[in-house]
Amino acid sequence: MTQNNLGNALQTLGARESGTARLEQAVEAFRAALEEYTADESPRYHDTAQNNLDRALRKLRERGVEPRME
Repeated sequence: MTQNNLGNALQTLGARESGTARLEQAVEAFRAALEEYTADESPRYHDTAQNNLDRALRKLRERGVEPRME
């Protein structure tokens, strides 16, 4: 849960800034959350982290950054 919360905080900050560093950090935090929450063991948390990751990736694309997919 901590990584997902960190990702949310970074995403909020990144949305307020013109750069992409915080959004990129949010993506990393959400990916770490997905490693912690598997779809089988914690489907609700997994889905939440996946949706948050999708939003952060979409925001990066809107800013012209094509994030690496892992």
